[in-house]
Amino acid sequence: LPGDWTPLAADASARRHFKGTFEGREAILADFGEDEDGLRRFVQIQRLFAAHGVPVPEIFFVEPARHQLVQEFVPGWPLSKGHWTGSLPRELLAITARIAAITRWPEDLDLLSLDEARLRFELSFFRMHFLEGYLNAAVPGGLVQSLDALAAEVASFPTSLAHRDFHSENLLARPENGPVVIDFQDAMLAPRAYDAVSLAVDPYRSQNPRISAGFRDLWLRAPGAAPREFDRT
Repeated sequence: LPGDWTPLAADASARRHFKGTFEGREAILADFGEDEDGLRRFVQIQRLFAAHGVPVPEIFFVEPARHQLVQEFVPGWPLSKGHWTGSLPRELLAITARIAAITRWPEDLDLLSLDEARLRFELSFFRMHFLEGYLNAAVPGGLVQSLDALAAEVASFPTSLAHRDFHSENLLARPENGPVVIDFQDAMLAPRAYDAVSLAVDPYRSQNPRISAGFRDLWLRAPGAAPREFDRT
């Protein structure tokens, strides 16, 4: 797009990002390459979340022909880099509750699910790449069956809409106002404790165990919430 855009460091996504100015405002240009479906999902889920009070960056402009969009630049820092104080855990769980309360999904967008098959795949991926690859460890006898059983149990819990990657690298702190949620395009149905659990076991920060336990305690205050459901998830 026209303008002076500076490339940003690559991340785990297939998108390329640039920082610049759009109509006098600091902005981020996201280039989705050939991923037309990814652009469509990003735009529609942004609108869905914003309509339900989930704090997400504003989209300024969409260029479908180029598979690009321009969104608000959020001045701040990832929550993985800051000290957590006060009401922040409660604010974060309130955001997960707003996402979970969304029941009307766009009709022209496939609603994906973190079901038993996908959970089994994720745990198999963990076994292969972390245990066997990174640790170069032998797989203990019975582990495959145990992970499959865990996937089946977690998949049996009630589901709700989830961000599915709700951790401190995808939450931006602002000098004023509350946190902003990014990287939301993979939202899907998931076991209802999934986003809260992601905060409790966040791998991107050295977290005081009291904070992890606090997320668990806060989540368990919801009607019908069960300790085993949280712990197994």
